[in-house]
This record gives sequence, C-alpha cells and structure tokens, in this order.
Amino acid sequence: MYFYPTTTEFAPNKTSYRLMKLFHGYFRKTGKGWAHISQGWIIGQMEAFEKQKLPASTLNYNLAILEREGFIIRQKRHIRDKSTGHLTFRPSMYKITKKLRTFFAKLATYFKRCGWTPTLPQLGRGITAVVGTVTTREEAFYEYRSQQRARASG
Repeated sequence: MYFYPTTTEFAPNKTSYRLMKLFHGYFRKTGKGWAHISQGWIIGQMEAFEKQKLPASTLNYNLAILEREGFIIRQKRHIRDKSTGHLTFRPSMYKITKKLRTFFAKLATYFKRCGWTPTLPQLGRGITAVVGTVTTREEAFYEYRSQQRARASG
C-alpha cells in the first residue's frame, strides 16, 4: 500500500480565501486582534464586497476550515436558559492569528519580488497582478500586455 504525501501548504478554496480577505481587511482596518462578529454581518459583507451570496451552512463549513488550519480562532458565545432550555444566540468572538497575517504578507512579498504591483486604478478595473517568473516591472508589464493581446485575438 502506497501513501501519497500530503502537502504542508494550505491552498484555500475560493470562499475560504474570500473570508480570509474579509477578516484580514477588517482586523487591519480596526487595528484590533479580536472582534464580536455576527454571521449576518459576515454574510452581508460577502454579498456587498465579493458579490457572493453565502448560505449559513457554507459559511460555517468554511469558518471551520479556517479554524482547523489555524488562521482564525473563534469562540462561540451562545447561552442556554437553564429554566426553559431555550438557546440564545450571541455573536461569536473571532481572533486573528499570526498565521493569517503571514499568509498575506507572503503574498505581498511574492508580488513585490516579481516586480509587478498594480496601481489602485488598475485594481479598480479588475486587473490582477501578473504571476510568473518575471524579475522587473518592465518584464511584468510586457508579460501582462502579451496576455492582453492573446485574450483579444483569441
């Protein structure tokens, strides 16, 4: 029996990556390492900024992935009334971890090292950074232009 080696690098799915961006941006903007966030707020932000309607079950599935991989720490704060047995839902507390910060720092370093940093107007138009083996900004721009020409002709 042969065991296939597992990768040690985490490759997030599209929804998990969008949640990682949302948490990283929120915690970076507020400057805090923790926050009480409701699932309704997360779903609303995903719909507003990522144009993705997210069911609560999918949100919980992807939050569990991020928690298991060590990108976030979440503490559920629901309480049950002892006399009636009713469950009162309260917003969970989320904490950002160093692993999430370094994940985005590594991406930024990679794009900086390959020499291509899109400007804000380019990002607004939906232009993404060219990922490849380029070493200078000119080479990255040339590679980007050749990709544009290939898309236009094909």
